Amino acid sequence: MSSTPFSVKQTAPQGRREEGLVLRPAQSDQFNVAERSRRALADRARIKGLACDGDGYFESAERNLVCADTWASIAQDLGGGAGSELSAEPPGRRPKFCAAHSSAALAVNTFAPWRDDAMGLEISGLTRFTGLRFEVPCSAGVRGTAPHLDVVAQSADTVLAIESKCTEFLTPKEAAFATAYQTIDDARKQSSWFQFVTSPDVAAGFKHLDVGQLTKHYLGLANTFPEGRVVLLYLFWEPANAGHRAFTSHRRELQKFADLVAGDRVEFSYHGYPELWNEWSQSDKPKTRDHATRLKDRYLVQI
Repeated sequence: MSSTPFSVKQTAPQGRREEGLVLRPAQSDQFNVAERSRRALADRARIKGLACDGDGYFESAERNLVCADTWASIAQDLGGGAGSELSAEPPGRRPKFCAAHSSAALAVNTFAPWRDDAMGLEISGLTRFTGLRFEVPCSAGVRGTAPHLDVVAQSADTVLAIESKCTEFLTPKEAAFATAYQTIDDARKQSSWFQFVTSPDVAAGFKHLDVGQLTKHYLGLANTFPEGRVVLLYLFWEPANAGHRAFTSHRRELQKFADLVAGDRVEFSYHGYPELWNEWSQSDKPKTRDHATRLKDRYLVQI
């Protein structure tokens, strides 16, 4: 493991629309990669006999699970978060979690077997976790909605916080911070992470990586867990044929970001989901190996 939607007004008519965006030709190829990725994930679900609609949404959140043994605990976690994962917003639409390309569902499906028995989880050299939860708020100590982490697992000496991405990084997003973040005046202000709050030009150098969200996660984690080791792990999906420049550019941005924030108490690491599943495939624990097989069967597609 390495340690380490913006809106556009009317543009040229040859641009294409997607959820309120008008994409210029320079963005079209990247948009097509995102669209192909979402369709491939929905098609794989259908091939596996899992019914989802033409937009790739299941009729219920539970139907989007690889294994539903711990759904009661998972639903409690998701229902308590502010990410609206189980809410139909706007009314009449299915919840975000129902999408075959949902990054929250990807995280839940990957870590669900350890929701109620975290001790058996091994990831990135970390073991002996005493608890694991999904959609965990970590307040940065400023006004507004607290940042939510997709997964937080804790051991006696380490907090592992996971930010999950499926296809989101294939759609560019600009970093933006509410003015409340400018009021932070503690040790976090001296951190290398804080440059993304105070220097828009630095953040503007990233097109795939949502450095604004990651920085808010850092500010929340450093405030919520002021002592001890904290690891912020960025887990991201890629297809089996990840040769498109959008995927390679994303990885380059990850390494650039990791270099910029290296040395802080809150450690930043990144890992591809397929790489994690391959590691689990080599585990000496049958439960872990079998689960990795199910995950690759569901998510490791070609686009």
